Amino acid sequence: MTPIERFEAAVASYMSEIRFTGKSNATIGNYERRLRYFENFWQQSGPKKDPGRDDIRAYRDYLLAKGTSPQTVKQYLIELRTFFEFCVDDEIYDMNPVTKKIIPKVKDSKQYDKILDSEKLALLWENTGTGRNWARNYAIVVLLLDGKVRNSELRDMKLKDIDFKFSEVTIPKGKGNKSRTVSLTDISLSAIQLYLASGIRPASCTDDDYLFGTKTAAGQWRRGTAAWLSELVEKHVLKVTGISGFRTHSLRHNGTIFDLNRGISMERLQAELGHSSVTTTEIYAGRLGSKRHQAGFKMAICSRDYWAEKNKAILAENLLKAA
Repeated sequence: MTPIERFEAAVASYMSEIRFTGKSNATIGNYERRLRYFENFWQQSGPKKDPGRDDIRAYRDYLLAKGTSPQTVKQYLIELRTFFEFCVDDEIYDMNPVTKKIIPKVKDSKQYDKILDSEKLALLWENTGTGRNWARNYAIVVLLLDGKVRNSELRDMKLKDIDFKFSEVTIPKGKGNKSRTVSLTDISLSAIQLYLASGIRPASCTDDDYLFGTKTAAGQWRRGTAAWLSELVEKHVLKVTGISGFRTHSLRHNGTIFDLNRGISMERLQAELGHSSVTTTEIYAGRLGSKRHQAGFKMAICSRDYWAEKNKAILAENLLKAA
């Protein structure tokens, strides 16, 4: 068996294995695509032996030279290291060529590490803005924060998924294609109702259409893109709090920390976040604030509840005017 044939067999075996891990088809496809990317680079040299450390170094340097960010290169090499670990365990290869020293050491710059203090958090509950799309942007930010849903989950959300009677939203296709139900507080429900009453979502839309979306040139309602939602959230948070670079996943994390500090159990948070293991959820335990911070979160809770009632009053007033 040639080195290339052995690598092909290794990829086939690895992909077959990870299909049983519960990962989504999209995630599995991304893994294979990045393995093939390395394979294409490696094959250009006409290899006479299995991938070695020099091949991995050359691949790393090639990625960096073509402008790939160090963070992305790190991720690619970590995935490649995991692949070769599997191959060693399965006795396909004798050694893992992706050593830790080869992987770039970069500072973790994930945007969702941005944590709002209680005063800034309280500002996001306030429905004080104006403008053509304010009702939509406000509802989106509140729902991401209160429901702790992911970017794709919100974009997939349809009106029929919202249960106003029982104050919850069904996520039919979360990470790993797993469904779950997330509780919503009155702030989310009232913000969604105000958004629906604003007319931004076309009246022709049904319960089976996307809750949030964009119009095509022909006036059709379609699912928004991840970049569209990220940019919308970043601009709204900057406008309200003055903090830049705030993305959708940051709101999920801040909503989780908020719920943790208001006494929601770790088990319930695990279910609502869609984590397969409570160990993942327990990462947030370190964000449980001191008594001083707890007092700040109580203030944020009061702000949330006040604006939920205020929103209901605004909605009632609008309905009265319409009548």
